[in-house]
Amino acid sequence: MPAADLLDRGAKPYAVFNERLIELQMAYSRALLLDHVNPETGLRYAQDPTVCMIELCDENGLFMAQRRRRTLVPPYREELQRRWNFWLRTRYEATESLALAWTDWRGYCALGDGESLEEGTVTLHGDAAEPGQLAASLGTGTHAAGRLNDLSQFMASVHRDYFIQMTGFLRDRGLQVPITAVTDFECIPDLRSVHDTLDFIGANYYYDHPVLRDGQWRLPMYFVNHTPLGDTEGGSFAPKLAMSAVADRPIVAREWGVCWPNKFRATGMVEAIAYAALQDIDAMILFTYDIRPEARRLDFFDVSRDPARWGLAALGARVFLRRDVAEAKHEIEVGYSRVDSYFRDGERALAQLYRASHVAAMRGRFFDEVHDGDADLIVASGLSSGAIYAGERAVISAEQRAEDLLNRRHEATLAEKSGYAVDTVPAGRAVFEWGGTLLAAGVRAERATHPGFALRAVEAYEHYRPIGRSLDGTRTFGLRDMRRDNWVYHALDPEDKLRAALDAFGQLYDQRITHRAVDTGRFVSDTRQIVRDENAELLVVNSPTFQAIAGALGSADRATGRMSVRSSSSIGAICWLSLDGKGPEDSTRWVLKMVTIALNTGEEKSLHVGERERAVFSLDAAGEAPITTLGQPTGAGTVVELAGRQVASVGMVNGSWEIVRDGAAWYVYCDTPGVAMTLPEAPRRATAYGADGETAPMDFDGALTWPAGARMVALH
Repeated sequence: MPAADLLDRGAKPYAVFNERLIELQMAYSRALLLDHVNPETGLRYAQDPTVCMIELCDENGLFMAQRRRRTLVPPYREELQRRWNFWLRTRYEATESLALAWTDWRGYCALGDGESLEEGTVTLHGDAAEPGQLAASLGTGTHAAGRLNDLSQFMASVHRDYFIQMTGFLRDRGLQVPITAVTDFECIPDLRSVHDTLDFIGANYYYDHPVLRDGQWRLPMYFVNHTPLGDTEGGSFAPKLAMSAVADRPIVAREWGVCWPNKFRATGMVEAIAYAALQDIDAMILFTYDIRPEARRLDFFDVSRDPARWGLAALGARVFLRRDVAEAKHEIEVGYSRVDSYFRDGERALAQLYRASHVAAMRGRFFDEVHDGDADLIVASGLSSGAIYAGERAVISAEQRAEDLLNRRHEATLAEKSGYAVDTVPAGRAVFEWGGTLLAAGVRAERATHPGFALRAVEAYEHYRPIGRSLDGTRTFGLRDMRRDNWVYHALDPEDKLRAALDAFGQLYDQRITHRAVDTGRFVSDTRQIVRDENAELLVVNSPTFQAIAGALGSADRATGRMSVRSSSSIGAICWLSLDGKGPEDSTRWVLKMVTIALNTGEEKSLHVGERERAVFSLDAAGEAPITTLGQPTGAGTVVELAGRQVASVGMVNGSWEIVRDGAAWYVYCDTPGVAMTLPEAPRRATAYGADGETAPMDFDGALTWPAGARMVALH
């Protein structure tokens, strides 16, 4: 291969468009999946049921490499440039037509000097602006919206061609398992390219992924050390996975984790357990398990030695596979028209909306122009006005995007295209009095309308109800169509889109669910089994066979459910799981476990103020083994009650412990010597097991002090 030493690992992104690299991938997959026969089973991997999923690439593609497009290595850069110009020629034929398409309403053209279709000199680096800066860059050189949208369509078409080539090759040779590719799944046009050609969506999720200095894996590295339960920007587990999910495709979290040294790793584990079930995620692959004997300390991604993560993995797997936490009763679909799919920064505008995934299941829905589906609730992404929402139970609104506000062409709004050609009043700000939708009844608050609905025109329709009346009596912020059960606005800012979706959902299915969740930071799932209290930084799971309390345990006494907890440990997770399918009142086979924090010996961190003007931490020294949970005996400790009766009192702050009841036998573990434990319901004969399997009887009258060197105490 030309310039092979410059292509980096996986030849990213060249491997998705260069024909020779694609041929080499085909040869590799043929050798691995088709030619090789397992001598133990006589099966090729293509027919072996132990190979359950295939992915063509991981974290690859043109969207992920968009910041590198100016520096692509020759001759691959020239190859992609030729393909880009050929794609433009098929759409516009001549430079004159292209210039017209890339000229905005003010007369600014995004075609640069010297760029010509006929000469093949239209460059690839038309998206050098930072994502989210589209407003500032509109109409200035290569950053105009028309050019960016065409570039998005082109890159998505390159990906689709690659996926079709690879899957056609594998299917023609008998591969039957589902196939995906992991590209920039948070980028809407890239997600659609996977959806349109492959079998399932593969997404990665990390909370507090280390931030590298100069892109190099070396210390110092930076992290925020925030709890995922305090995330109000849509960056926690459920919103991130829901944003990657599509209604008619399975979704696999094919690489996920809560990264060390974030101290809330246990909280993140319980969060993932709960919401993976609520969102009906199809598979969860925890990243990663290090089997090297020399690897003994905590690491960013490895979970194998981490009490805070691996300590909950078995419980999480059982809950997920057995669905001890119920799937959501209802599903919210976010609609993406063909034009909506051009916007690469759309996920930023919709991050707030996807916080509704803490209440109900959420999926995207791709369509061309007319959405006439029958979901429980449809929310228009509104990234463009290039859509029609013809059905029922929909929240219809556009985003207050910069290009929409600057565009003064007389084009029908999304609301008008969807059948709501109601008289309008000019765009502007006004004080509205609210009736309970978006804001509480009786509240007066200012909002901008783009434009507003004429109040008199709305009231002329018997089946329309105003949403927010201006104090001067001229306009309404939105309307509810009682006949179609639609909530209609011309434009909503990101948080109001979330508020509107929650209110619509609650008015359709559960009056207890409203926009107040945003005000209070308290999101309750429609199953009533998961309560997320962002202000208290506490997550409570209350299902018939699984009870969990995670986060800031100082607030645990306010938790509700069949398990109650009082703890002197400030951070951690306490989980109870039935092993016999019975609830806390009747179960005689269960596990009760608490994990808190874990550190390497000599681990060093310092406060660092980052460029984003928020305090972050710097990891200056990783430390080494042994790993410590900072467990200390204490008088207060943790008290756990199940179904109103005390089952355990553990006199320890921090640390980890576990109790397994198996009928008449109880098995106990604690990682800190000298801790006093009270187990009122346990049998009265005790045996301690040491590291080498030796045993010793213990005195036990309902209380014991954890002996040094013990690996387990059996009560029988």
